[in-house]
Amino acid sequence: MDAKEQPSGEGLLHHQGRYPTAFELSRERAVTDFVGEERRPDVFAGLRPPTPDIKKLVDDFRRRHFRPDLLLADDIKAAWTEVVGDSSYAAMLTPLSVKEGVLTVEAANATVSYVYANPAMRRAFLAKLKHLGFGEVTAIRIVLPGQR
Repeated sequence: MDAKEQPSGEGLLHHQGRYPTAFELSRERAVTDFVGEERRPDVFAGLRPPTPDIKKLVDDFRRRHFRPDLLLADDIKAAWTEVVGDSSYAAMLTPLSVKEGVLTVEAANATVSYVYANPAMRRAFLAKLKHLGFGEVTAIRIVLPGQR
């Protein structure tokens, strides 16, 4: 059979977007002969492995290939609006990094830095971070733009 020639009677691509191998084709014909053409799709659907959850796949990949402190900072950035409580305030504060349990946050200007440097605000942020599952963060450092 030529490489470009389709297997007889099998006009559709399958098997992850490719034509079936000779073994796969003979197996499919044997199953079709055994269960009948009308039950064939159900039988093959039952044999397929479950589709993996894309979020789980991405999280597994991130855990295997990235440093834990970068992952933590990334996850905090993703949940930052929920941590701060308001999107307009979240725009004034940007989480930068987490090193040795200290979350460094960049304030938009000196006024914002002064307001959020209040110990009560820091405790509230830490409590919210802990509630959201970021208990690794033990302190918050607020810096102005350019001061890392």
